[in-house]
Amino acid sequence: MSMIETKKNKIKDSLNKTKKKRKSQSAVIIKTKIDSDKLNNNTRTALNRIFLEAKWLYNYIIND
Repeated sequence: MSMIETKKNKIKDSLNKTKKKRKSQSAVIIKTKIDSDKLNNNTRTALNRIFLEAKWLYNYIIND
């Protein structure tokens, strides 16, 4: 076996392990309410940015 074939087999095994692991996982959704009156400006800005980037990621995933 050449080194390339060995590397391909390692990648294949790793992908198979990942697929097997993900079959037993389940999605978890956590709902929470944020009281924006108690946030300082830095925290409010950070949360807005996080939710904006999450929206971008979601749109990227469903577009793909």
